[in-house]
Amino acid sequence: MTRSTLPISAVLSGLSAALDSTEGHPRGHAALESADLNATVAAAEPAERAIDATAERLDQFATAFAWVIDAKSSFTFKHSDRVSSIAVAMEQRMGLAAGQQTRLTR
Repeated sequence: MTRSTLPISAVLSGLSAALDSTEGHPRGHAALESADLNATVAAAEPAERAIDATAERLDQFATAFAWVIDAKSSFTFKHSDRVSSIAVAMEQRMGLAAGQQTRLTR
């Protein structure tokens, strides 16, 4: 996956706009107080836009989340990459099975 150079201010602005767009919507902020939040979220997702949570997709989400965290400041830049590299080295040294390695790396 290639890292894009989207400024963090643009990411935060987009998230803010998305949250603002839920105000006054019947499935907006109040829906987050649902007793069964998973069912509420699943019901709100348009069926034609559903995305399966495959292992590859989970890795993509984890990578994207890491990029956002790493972009916070010069102190966190590439932090997730370094932590992942250390985790991989530890996994190999410990001789963990492939499934365990993937879980630890995520």
